[in-house]
Amino acid sequence: MKWIEYDRASAERRFAALEEAGQFAPGPLTPDYAGIRTALLAGMPPPPATKTARGRYDVEVGLTLYSLLKDRGFGVRQASADGFWRHLSLEVLPDVVAERWEDHQRARFWSSRSRIWLRAVWWFIHLSWQGSEKETRAILADVTTDDIVQLVERPGRDGFRIGLYRAIMRARSMHRARKPGTERFRELMTLNTMKVVVTEPELHEDGPDGYVAGLYTVLAGSDRTARRRAASAR
Repeated sequence: MKWIEYDRASAERRFAALEEAGQFAPGPLTPDYAGIRTALLAGMPPPPATKTARGRYDVEVGLTLYSLLKDRGFGVRQASADGFWRHLSLEVLPDVVAERWEDHQRARFWSSRSRIWLRAVWWFIHLSWQGSEKETRAILADVTTDDIVQLVERPGRDGFRIGLYRAIMRARSMHRARKPGTERFRELMTLNTMKVVVTEPELHEDGPDGYVAGLYTVLAGSDRTARRRAASAR
C-alpha cells in the first residue's frame, strides 16, 4: 500500500478549508484509504458519552487502528512520519477526530506532533503491546486520558524505549489490580524520566521489569517518609 503524507503547509490549508466549510468531511480517497476508513468505522465503539469514558474509547480506537494498519504492512518506520498522521486525520477520518475533540483543536489534527490524536492512540497501543490484542487489552482496563498523555508525550532524548514502556504498562496493571488507585502513573513516569538519564533499564539485574519494580519501591519509600513527617508534625 502507498502511504500518503502531508507536509505542514498542506495540512494547514486542508484544516483551514474544513473549518471554513463548517463540516469535517473526508476528502476523495484512494481505494486503499477508503478501505481503511470503512474498516475503522466498522470496528469502532460509539463515541464516549462522558469524560470518564474517553480513555476507554481512545483505547478501543487505538486497538482497531493498530490492527487494521498492521494487516496492511504498517510499522514503526511509517508511524514515525508525522505527515502520515496529518493526512489520515485531515482527509481520511476528519469527522472521527472532530467528534472526539469537539473544540476542533488544531493540535489534535495536525499541528502538534505528540498531540495528533490518531498518532497518540496508535503509539499508546504499540508502547503497551504485550504480544497479542487479548493480552494488551487485559492490561489496559481503566486507562484514563491522562495515562495516555503520560506515556505518549514522554519519548525521551532518543525516542521511545519500547521494551521499557511495555514493562511499565505491565507493572501499572498489576499494581492497579492489587491496590486500585495506588499505581500513581503520573509520578511513576516523572520518576522514570529523571532516573533513565543515569540508569540503563536493560542492564538491571532483572531487566526492565526489575527496573520498574525499583521505581515503585522508591515511590513507596517516599510515601512512608511523607507519612512519618505528617505524624511528627501533629
